Amino acid sequence: MNITNQTRRDFLKTIGAAVFSGAVLSRCSFGQRVRRPNVIFILTDDQGTLDANCFGSTDLHTPAIDRIAANGVRFTQAYAHTVCCPARAMLMTGRYPQRSNVNSWMQGKMRGPKELNMFRSEVTIAETLAKAGYRTGLFGKWHLGAHRDHGPTEQGFDEFFGIRNGFIDNYVHYQLHAAGYHDLYEGTEEVFHRGDYFPDLITDRALSFNAQRGPVVSPLNKTLLLVKILPEIGPSTLSGLLHRG
Repeated sequence: MNITNQTRRDFLKTIGAAVFSGAVLSRCSFGQRVRRPNVIFILTDDQGTLDANCFGSTDLHTPAIDRIAANGVRFTQAYAHTVCCPARAMLMTGRYPQRSNVNSWMQGKMRGPKELNMFRSEVTIAETLAKAGYRTGLFGKWHLGAHRDHGPTEQGFDEFFGIRNGFIDNYVHYQLHAAGYHDLYEGTEEVFHRGDYFPDLITDRALSFNAQRGPVVSPLNKTLLLVKILPEIGPSTLSGLLHRG
């Protein structure tokens, strides 16, 4: 995909995605007459360039990712910063990260002093999709500024569940650096799920969000209930991949 001559707005429409460690963008309701595709964008953290078989890995087996790549688009020319925040800002805004105050690692606390945060003036993909009638959710890792005046729900997302800062212990959900403060939020409200595995928590929340606004694509017993609503289940959807084996 060549985005050299595209405007920022065109780029946002093209990628049609919201960032998070897992972000889900869904239609407002089944009753809408205008058909808008659901969009699910998954951003992995700390994944190397060869950490998928479809990109050349010989020791990692990733059949599901390989099937998605075979039925979609593979990007073979890319640039990435040494830390994740700038990439998150670029995907969120469609602009170079320096323009949004994201040059490196973002740091800070929800209730602490303002440190580094992405500029609130930046227009995100979530804000753009909202104008088109979408509801948006971000589930996982934000890491574009943890302060209470910033964050996903201040930048267009209708729902957010996850961590506002960098990285946490998967079971007690405390930051693994500095003072080790707790960092798990539903929107702007701190929540506690001690003992629950963080990847399972965000996966369940993402599936729950998508199930309300459908089409539901997994598990199969729920998918089959929507066959009348969805006359075609194409290869580009997860359910299509599951049906094909």
